[in-house]
Amino acid sequence: MNRPQFTYALGCFVSLLALTTPALAMASEAEPASAEPQAENDDQYAIVVTARRREENLQEVPLAISVLNDGALKRENVVDVSDLGGTVPGLVVGNSIGGGRSTPTFAIRGQSQQELSGIADPSVSLYINDIAVPRAQGVNTGFFDIAGIEVAKGPQGTLFGRNTTGGAIIVRTHRPERNFEAYVSQTLGNLDTFATEAMVNVPLGDIGALRIAGQHYQRGGFLKDTILKKDINTINEDAIRASLTLDLSEKLRNETTFQYSSTDNGGTGGYVSYSQNALFAAGLAARANLGFYETESGVPMFAKGNTYHVDNATTFELSDAFTVKNILGYRKMDFHNMEDLDGTQNVLFPVERIVDQHQISNELQLQGDFDSLKFILGGYYFREKGSDQALTAGALAGVGAADPGLIEPSDMTAYFPRYSNTWVGFTNTSYAIFLQGDYNVNDTVSLTAGLRQNWDKRHADIYNRAYIGTVSTTDLSCRFTLDQDANPATPETRPNLAGCHFKGDVSFNELTYNLSLQYKPTDGVMAYVAHRHGYRTGGFGARGNSQATLGNTFEPEKVDDVELGVKADLRMGDTFLRMNLAAFSAKYKDMQRVLIQNPPGSPPVTLTTNAGRARIQGIEFETLFRPVPMFELSGFYTYTDAKFQEYVGPNGDDLSGQVFPRAPKNTYSVTATLIPPMDPAKGEIRLSLTYRHQDAYDYNDDYALEKTLAGTPLPNGVLYNKAQIIEAQRTLSANLDWKEVLGSNFDLAIFGENLTNRRYLLPYMGIASVYETRTPAAPRTVGVRLTAHFK
Repeated sequence: MNRPQFTYALGCFVSLLALTTPALAMASEAEPASAEPQAENDDQYAIVVTARRREENLQEVPLAISVLNDGALKRENVVDVSDLGGTVPGLVVGNSIGGGRSTPTFAIRGQSQQELSGIADPSVSLYINDIAVPRAQGVNTGFFDIAGIEVAKGPQGTLFGRNTTGGAIIVRTHRPERNFEAYVSQTLGNLDTFATEAMVNVPLGDIGALRIAGQHYQRGGFLKDTILKKDINTINEDAIRASLTLDLSEKLRNETTFQYSSTDNGGTGGYVSYSQNALFAAGLAARANLGFYETESGVPMFAKGNTYHVDNATTFELSDAFTVKNILGYRKMDFHNMEDLDGTQNVLFPVERIVDQHQISNELQLQGDFDSLKFILGGYYFREKGSDQALTAGALAGVGAADPGLIEPSDMTAYFPRYSNTWVGFTNTSYAIFLQGDYNVNDTVSLTAGLRQNWDKRHADIYNRAYIGTVSTTDLSCRFTLDQDANPATPETRPNLAGCHFKGDVSFNELTYNLSLQYKPTDGVMAYVAHRHGYRTGGFGARGNSQATLGNTFEPEKVDDVELGVKADLRMGDTFLRMNLAAFSAKYKDMQRVLIQNPPGSPPVTLTTNAGRARIQGIEFETLFRPVPMFELSGFYTYTDAKFQEYVGPNGDDLSGQVFPRAPKNTYSVTATLIPPMDPAKGEIRLSLTYRHQDAYDYNDDYALEKTLAGTPLPNGVLYNKAQIIEAQRTLSANLDWKEVLGSNFDLAIFGENLTNRRYLLPYMGIASVYETRTPAAPRTVGVRLTAHFK
């Protein structure tokens, strides 16, 4: 039996054992990711995190981590992952290029992913209860009954099971508690916002507890299609989660979570913002007669999907010093969306995407805890399989299509045979062994060291087909040629549709590690220096036009970083000051970047390349200052300096001077909170006001040439690159939170986002030297939330 099969089989056995062992009482564990003052703790400002796979005080972790607990998520009005941008230092969340709001992309410290198919992996990984979520489709559903979110910055090369050269976003749901509790929450707001959330937690005697939570969230749109005469970016989502904790003996605990979510949303929608191409002249002219929140598309856009998630964690205490833990995960996702990426009423570039994916993973850990040494030894296995189809029509797709009039179909096959389908099947397998230890040299100095050996294998099945008039005017044709006679000396030939199938396999492996030294000169102050090496798996370019180009792979991305940090909690009477500062410098080799080429008469080709060398450095600062119990000032500041040092494009162009994408130089947020003194019998009121700023940034890996290889300036290229810049964003928000109103079991919250009703545009689609489209950000939103608690 090989290593991944052994790890998986043993994990299944441990989980099965946990479900069949007689139950006895066991003490409940502390809740993770708490970012609020905890009255029951000795230190009311303690924040418990589990980013290193065990519970620790945030201020003692030699790593830059930002935390939002359930209360902070509500006060920041974070309803889904897209809203995390602007609330966490160093994190930028945006609409994916071509996927819109339904498929968000994450960037931490300038490191991000633009390729969305299953043949590439993200550099910033999303985790739900320690289960990796490698595909962005369908993750932008509502947050509900969340214990906390931890954002770990920089490469996480030892303890996390997937490639994380940029960082990790860890979402932790509430676990069942040993007491009965329930709540029902109703939110109403403008844009016809209507959200209902409910939870019931039931103790099961000595054996454990059951927690069931659910949410319905709907919101009207704010971008109107003047042809369809309706708002197109509506939201309609439902989700339910059941969590079961079983204390099967004094030493054995099993925790299982099942979640199902369903989305039936409108599309993102947008409009053309810049082009010098004659195809877009009419669309640009039409903008003069349309409002900021209006477009004329005529395509019935949508984003629909279903997601199933199961995680199971089994913990068995072998002795006072040793614990075995197994984490088993399963996810299944199907997603279908339609977007009109040209942003005009003409058939230029509508895109329909159909994705299905399922995965299984298992991690087995042995944890040791001695007086001066703690360690974790483990094995990890992950396998996913899926299919990704991207269907396009229109002039930009290189296939043409008769314009059906004002209202266009929401199914690309309606244009048969004049459409193109980039169809990729994928199977990805990853397994690893890892070891990390923490050693306390004395009361003030400690060391952390970790190693992880990674093995990754990627299999691709490519079935790309399109309308090619020179081959057939009545049917689709294979978009690539193959070496059908197995003779490299003869030209490749185009197969028929039955034989239109390219298979590719590639494997990678890498040893990643981290080292850190921590120093505590006094209580409440810790300084550290850390060095980490991480990598991101390579893959295939699935949009080639020949067997030779399809077989070309892009290389793994590797990073080495150094981080210096200080975490300090200072007290004087009732005055409290927290200051966390991190300075980082990361050097990347073969950084993966995505270029979009637009060959005449052919669909746009997305090509993943490797930038030879890049450097990202900067600082992050977070603070919390409470001079008196009734007033609090908090916020953060991030400075990011990202540059390509060596980047040669596929045509030999020197791209090292290109603006680094998704890396705004300065971001900051300031929140002032008033907690007026009042009789505790009447509850507690918190009134907060937040101002956020994010510098302008380039959103696209793609580029337009600004000069020829001979050095001749290309003015149009300069204009196109400037058109890729997303303007600076400045927003003001407010929140009034009254817990236990007048001593009742009701909580009341009144909130507002973008209070100044600032208008700004977000990325939608862009092909350098062809066109740019944008989608407007949400206008002012206000709402009220009433929550009833039952105990």
